[in-house]
Amino acid sequence: MLGSGNKDTLLQIYKHYSIILGRKVKIVDEEEIIQAKAIDIMQDGTLMVASDDGMSKYLKWGDVSLRL
Repeated sequence: MLGSGNKDTLLQIYKHYSIILGRKVKIVDEEEIIQAKAIDIMQDGTLMVASDDGMSKYLKWGDVSLRL
């Protein structure tokens, strides 16, 4: 079982190896496509992005496109 300290360590390792953090992404919504930058992964797995207009959004599910 993971203790709270181990969860933090696991999240830091996950962020370290993430290929999405710091990159430009497209968020596909039912009504629009938003350009944004992946900023952080929160403890609950939510992806924090900053859109080109400076607004922060938190994504729990949905389509995020990353071009490598």
